[in-house]
Amino acid sequence: MTIRGAVRGTGPRIVVDASRTDRIRPRLALRQAPLSRRDRPSPPQPPDAKAVENVAKTLSSVEDEELRAALARLGASIKRN
Repeated sequence: MTIRGAVRGTGPRIVVDASRTDRIRPRLALRQAPLSRRDRPSPPQPPDAKAVENVAKTLSSVEDEELRAALARLGASIKRN
């Protein structure tokens, strides 16, 4: 008796059902299909410096330099995509 795609946890019941219907000593072998490996996507490239500078010009109301630079990089990345 071959059973494919059985739901997890049904192994013992399959053995009992098989022994009742076939009157034989059943053997149960659970096999997992081989796993496929996916290629990892390359990390995104940093935005162009000129695009970051253009976005930074629009952020004059942000007083913190580090925050302004981070927002400019984020804005340039979003506009690029």
